[in-house]
Amino acid sequence: MTMKLISQAKLFKKKCHYNTLESKGLAKYVGNEEGNNADSTSVENYFFGEAPIQRSVGFEVEVGYVPFWDQAQKLEVVNRRIPFSKTNYPMFSIHDCVLEGNGFELQVDVSFPENVPYLEFVTSPFEESEKGYDRMVETISIISNLMEELDEKGKLSKMIKAKSVLPKFGKLNPAFEEIELFSANNPKAGYFQFTAGISLECLPIVYDDVAMPKPDESEEMSQRRKKMRELFSDWTVGNTRNLERQPGYLFRQVVDVLNDMQLFQELENASKGFLLQLFQYLVFSDKKQVTYAKSMPVILSRTDFAAMFEHLPLEDKKRLSQEEVWLPFFDQAMERLNLGSFQLPVFSKGVYQTDKAEERQQIFSALSRQSWFEHIVEGTDMLTSRNFPDEQWAHKLESLGSLGSQMDMDDDGVSKLPVFEFRYVCEIMPYHRWLELCKSIFLWVHALNQKKDLKFNEATEEMFFAK
Repeated sequence: MTMKLISQAKLFKKKCHYNTLESKGLAKYVGNEEGNNADSTSVENYFFGEAPIQRSVGFEVEVGYVPFWDQAQKLEVVNRRIPFSKTNYPMFSIHDCVLEGNGFELQVDVSFPENVPYLEFVTSPFEESEKGYDRMVETISIISNLMEELDEKGKLSKMIKAKSVLPKFGKLNPAFEEIELFSANNPKAGYFQFTAGISLECLPIVYDDVAMPKPDESEEMSQRRKKMRELFSDWTVGNTRNLERQPGYLFRQVVDVLNDMQLFQELENASKGFLLQLFQYLVFSDKKQVTYAKSMPVILSRTDFAAMFEHLPLEDKKRLSQEEVWLPFFDQAMERLNLGSFQLPVFSKGVYQTDKAEERQQIFSALSRQSWFEHIVEGTDMLTSRNFPDEQWAHKLESLGSLGSQMDMDDDGVSKLPVFEFRYVCEIMPYHRWLELCKSIFLWVHALNQKKDLKFNEATEEMFFAK
């Protein structure tokens, strides 16, 4: 029976016309040409220009439903916390497509630290245009309706038969027809991630907007950023008992230290964005508890760092390629950020396999911070599964730099935009608020890439905050 189910799952996967973000990247939209314009406001219509768009935004939402084949399996897994493996779960593979819907897939994923299979919605990438916005609204509305029906079914039973709900919202994988969905952890809500192409010159804005407020921040500035900080609440608020490990706090450190350094001040915005992104990796790997490689950055570079470096302004690239320039800069920045030696591994504190500090493992010691940057300048990002010097652990880098040199194209048809994955941007979000959140994220990304005013002028804010 198990082999038959596995065979059906593989066959279904081949037939799906929609491929995940991993395989397609973000430069193409998979879907029909029809869009629903019902939710477009006059502000949003004005907001999108007429130029052809080759940028896109995609979303992922991890939800609290665990798939099981029978009650006995459910009890065994829940009671014993059996970790995910092909031995324990021969019927599952990570990213198996359970349901193919209009602009999305419902997939199998694995959650840390429970390490058991959960379900996750993965949307197609939506073209960053008015038409793409309408498609996004339509898709997220369908997903929200699906969650509402699961919620209603869950009031009657903790175990929900997949075939009693899912076929109403798309094509159910035959291999999963008999599964039941167990509502484990807060099934009414989900953890959000999104992926988008964003100009390097806009990254300084991103970092400043999501960083925790300065102690002397004016009331006017605080109000201007209020919506942004609500949008990225898990970064900017989070658990104040571990303030030194909160993303918003660490962003603030990186921004303030680099902005105070002369070389950084003399660089163009794109180069500043590149260095902010690189230092985010170094700071977060040192200060933040890293449970697996992909959990280290909260803004993860899907385009690798070597490709980003290659697209920096020529004069800046020449300066940053000279060891007599970048080495003292890095040494000084590392000292100010209390990061220790530039010779330490990129993952300086190791990777935590459990919540216990004494059980951390230094599995990425083969790559030092300095060697990483030297190779970036020479054209190779070693912090990827393709290039990591220790082949034994290379696969554990997962999607870090997994797109290689692939980028989105800007409106001018020449400029390239690196692809970034924004991980767990907000506190767990009830499904009835998903559409509002996706609209805000989509408009924010579009506002950034328009680059009409790199200080977020009032017109852009007005568009972004439009309800």
